[in-house]
Amino acid sequence: MSSYSGMKPQQQPPPPPPYQPSSYQQQPSSYQQQQQPSSYQPYGGGYYNPQQQQQYSQYSHHNHAPPPPQQQHVQSFDVESQQHNNNNNLYATPFADKYVRAGFIRKTYALLLMQLAFTFGLTFLFVFYPPIRDYIRSPAGIWMFAASWAVGFGTLISLVCCCQAAIRQHPTNLIIMLIFTLAMGFMVATVAAFYNEQAVLIAVGTTFALTLGLTLFAIQTKIDFTLKSGLLFTASLSVLLFALLAIVMQWLLGYSSILRIAVAVAIAGLFSAFLVYDTQLIVGGKHARGMSYTPDDYVAASISLYLDVINIFLSVLSITGAAQG
Repeated sequence: MSSYSGMKPQQQPPPPPPYQPSSYQQQPSSYQQQQQPSSYQPYGGGYYNPQQQQQYSQYSHHNHAPPPPQQQHVQSFDVESQQHNNNNNLYATPFADKYVRAGFIRKTYALLLMQLAFTFGLTFLFVFYPPIRDYIRSPAGIWMFAASWAVGFGTLISLVCCCQAAIRQHPTNLIIMLIFTLAMGFMVATVAAFYNEQAVLIAVGTTFALTLGLTLFAIQTKIDFTLKSGLLFTASLSVLLFALLAIVMQWLLGYSSILRIAVAVAIAGLFSAFLVYDTQLIVGGKHARGMSYTPDDYVAASISLYLDVINIFLSVLSITGAAQG
C-alpha cells in the first residue's frame, strides 16, 4: 500500500489497436433513403429535379438558343442610298454619303428638265401655231386656262396640306408630279398665247439666263440662304400685299404700265431668292444648315425649282409685254 492513502490512483493509457467491437447496437433508422434512378446524371451542384431532367432530355437536340428577331428592312427606292449604305453604315445622316447626295441631285434636275421641256414646248406650240393661239384668245378658249389653273392650284394645296407623305412614295410621287406638270404647262401656255412672239422669246431667254446664273451663285456663294427662311416668308407677305394694293389702285385709277412692271419686278426678285434658297437645299454642302431635304424628296425638290422658274418666266413675260405696250 502506498504511504499516502488519500491520493487517487493514476489512470492507465488506452491500449493500442485493434479494438474490440463496441457493445453499442446501432438502431435501425425509420428514414428510408431514396435510391436515385438509373438515368440520373449527377450535376456539378444546385437544385435537381428529375422531372425537369426528363423534360430537358426530350429537347436535347436544341443545342443553341433561338436567334434574335431580325430587324425589319424598310424598302426605299433611292438606289444610290441602298448601294452605298450597304457598304458603309457609319454615316450620321443620309446625305453624309456623297453618292446619295449626287444621286438625289441627278434625279431632281432630270425631272426638272423634263418639266421645263414639256412646259416651254407646249408654250411655243400655243404661241407660234396660229389656230391654237387664236382659239386660246377667243372667249371659247377661256375654259382651258380656268381648268388648268384649278387643277394645278388644287394639287399644290393638297401637297402642302394633306398629302405630304404621298410625295415621298414611289410611284405615287411621279403620278402627282405628272398631273401637276400637265396642269401648269397648259396654264403657262395659255397665258403666253396672249403675248406676241418676240416678247415670249425674250422672256424665255431671260429666264434661262437668270436660272443658270442664280444656280451658279447659289452653289458658289458663302451666304447660306437656308437660314433666311423667316426673311423670305416676310418678303413673300410684303410682295403679296403690294400686288393686292396694285390691283386695287389699277381698279380705282386705271391701268398703269409702270405699276405693272413694278409688281412684276418684285415677284421676279422674290422667286429669284427662292430659287437660290431651293438650290442650296438640294445641293447642300456648306449650305443647308437651316433646313434640308431627304433622299426621297426628289419630286418635291423638282416641283419647288419648277415653280421658281415658272414664276420668274411669267414675271419677265409681264415686264416685256408691258414694255412693248
